[in-house]
Amino acid sequence: MYLFNRHAHLVRGKGHRTASKRRSAVDCTPWVLKKANYDASAVQKAQHLRTLLAVRLERQGVEQAQMSGFFRELAKIMSEFPDVTLPAVNARLHYLGWTDVTLDYHSMQLAAFCLGDR
Repeated sequence: MYLFNRHAHLVRGKGHRTASKRRSAVDCTPWVLKKANYDASAVQKAQHLRTLLAVRLERQGVEQAQMSGFFRELAKIMSEFPDVTLPAVNARLHYLGWTDVTLDYHSMQLAAFCLGDR
């Protein structure tokens, strides 16, 4: 069985002699713990992106009290038209009454990620 050490070198796993002198560099952490650590950091990253999206939307004119309604409308638009473009999203939002909000590309991508994450 072969494993990668922390320097991305291929080394033989447990039970075999290694050609490398860095036998202690082989990661022997059980895969369950690795998966749990990865999931925890992924959740933290997703929450950080949601916070970033909320801050960006506040700068673009969506107040904190209106945020849930805005997300609901945006989710409807993106679920009805999965390949929708930014100008079409802005036109639809203006049609629905969000005339003081103009979404930019990065905010739309963050929203698509956050809404797809649910």
